[in-house]
Amino acid sequence: MDSFEEASIDIKMEIFEAIEDNYGGVIVNMKKEEPMDFLKFHSMLKASISHWRLKGKKGVWIKLPIELAHLVNAAVKEGFWYHHAEATYLMLVYWIPHEIPHTFPANASHRIGIGAFVFNQDGQDREQFSSSAYFIVFAQSEFKIQKPLNIYISELGSAYLASSL
Repeated sequence: MDSFEEASIDIKMEIFEAIEDNYGGVIVNMKKEEPMDFLKFHSMLKASISHWRLKGKKGVWIKLPIELAHLVNAAVKEGFWYHHAEATYLMLVYWIPHEIPHTFPANASHRIGIGAFVFNQDGQDREQFSSSAYFIVFAQSEFKIQKPLNIYISELGSAYLASSL
């Protein structure tokens, strides 16, 4: 009787390096310095999704630099969709647990910055006074810088627009 040992084949599939996010998902930051062809990307993407599914991950974010735009089709074929795009990259997302709705946040459509300086009628800043004060608000959006608003805050805490500068 011949005896033989079963040969075990250890196949290691390459998966993408990813960082875990705070919501049970992963983020893949593709590097433009690491060129990749369509077939390798597609193979690694499928293996990575399987790996993350086994790990119980939910959302997958792939930040794809514009230099790797030729890989978008492979990601879309695996079920990824566009989340947002900037001048130098495209963000793609994929939701692993198909039985529950995704919880990806909507992309921001505007950016607004606000700053303020508080002073009283004598020009003292807020550390030097305890009564009435003026509150100047500077607002800036990505489209237009707004004029500062001069808001008077009374001793009782009510406020009104004193003037627009």
